[in-house]
Amino acid sequence: MAERWPMPVAIRINATASEYYAADLAAVAGSRADLIVVPRVSTASEIEAVAAAVARPVAAMIETAAG
Repeated sequence: MAERWPMPVAIRINATASEYYAADLAAVAGSRADLIVVPRVSTASEIEAVAAAVARPVAAMIETAAG
């Protein structure tokens, strides 16, 4: 098995409304990233869906006052 990187690794994917979201999610699901960062989150269900798909911690970027 390959060694782990000495520092935690976070990968930012595209927003769930993006046309690239599904491809990003598939790519990170097979990675060894420690954290997945999701931008432009406006609902808890967006984070829940990503967390279920990747089975690792997810960080939400809330970028508007409404979000």
